[in-house]
Amino acid sequence: WLYQITGHEQFLHHARIIVDLIEESYLYNSGIVMNVHPISNTVKIDEEHTNQEILCDIAKLALVDSNYVQLTKTLADAVIEHEINHETELLYSSVTLEGDPIDRFMDISYGGAVGLESLLLAYEVTSDSTYLDQVKKTILAYWELRNKDTNLIPSKINTDTGIVEDSFIEQYGAGVFLKLLLHYYYLTEDEDVYKIIEDYTDSVVNYFWDGKT
Repeated sequence: WLYQITGHEQFLHHARIIVDLIEESYLYNSGIVMNVHPISNTVKIDEEHTNQEILCDIAKLALVDSNYVQLTKTLADAVIEHEINHETELLYSSVTLEGDPIDRFMDISYGGAVGLESLLLAYEVTSDSTYLDQVKKTILAYWELRNKDTNLIPSKINTDTGIVEDSFIEQYGAGVFLKLLLHYYYLTEDEDVYKIIEDYTDSVVNYFWDGKT
């Protein structure tokens, strides 16, 4: 983002160096990027790892440098294969380097939204509709678990069972979900998602704004 804002090549140069190092030394054979302990420079296979955050960053780089398109696809494919429960269509928060789930919940306010946003960016980079289709499946699955009286979504859901673990959604999380919906609609003009945007916007206005300030 600093390169896009300033146009200074030094930021792009340093981003390339870091991403090249990741691809060369820290990409596991599952396609998942290693979470390295900074002091000991060690990696533990069974600790928490995820591609969802780093995929966002690398996809943004690929949007300005096509040399990173294939790496973006590699990371996104690993998210699809290892970081989603395809029975519930919800994301895990972290997995092992072998792709086994560790944190079996999806928090839409933070990691969950980042994961879906990363797949939308991967679609923009690669034009692979697999990522776009997955985002819609997950949006619809998450929306189905909303409070039917208020149309407000929960903040945290068990990925394997679909059971709501935290029904409270703060203003930040409500805004993050709306931003995600708008990004998806911008790319697709999908009528199903547009209807969710309408209903959800009304709920956010009704329940988060006091109508005075």
